Amino acid sequence: MRMWHPEAYCFRIDTNLFSEILSFPYSTPYSMFRPMRRIKQQLSEDDAKSVLEHGTSGVIALSGDEGYPYAVPMSYVFDGNRIIFHSALSGHKIDAIKNSNKASFCVVEKDEIIPDEYTTYFRSVVAFGKIRILDRDEARDAAKILGAKYRPGFA
Repeated sequence: MRMWHPEAYCFRIDTNLFSEILSFPYSTPYSMFRPMRRIKQQLSEDDAKSVLEHGTSGVIALSGDEGYPYAVPMSYVFDGNRIIFHSALSGHKIDAIKNSNKASFCVVEKDEIIPDEYTTYFRSVVAFGKIRILDRDEARDAAKILGAKYRPGFA
């Protein structure tokens, strides 16, 4: 198995400021999204980072064909302030990224159904940011980061 496949893209969402992750307080001067309605359920920054660091999959949402939302599950790695993915060279996802660099990514860590309360307890993070396709050198480095998560010890 090779770590780097020259016929594949790596891309990432840069979440330069953690205020762009919905689980963080809205009161920061850099936040561009509305406050969480149920503020008591909001995760701390450390908890949100933990969800992203320990998760193995999430759903990326992009602006697809004809302006319709396009969401697809993806494996990923959270690397400090960026979320890194791997993809084929062509397809709906790549077309959507080329048409708009705005993206969101949702990771659900906990999904506990509570029948007696007619509810579900979630522990999740939704990140918003700008997505871009990496150049070859960046993609090679990103592939190593992905490989370290999904196949530890393999060089």
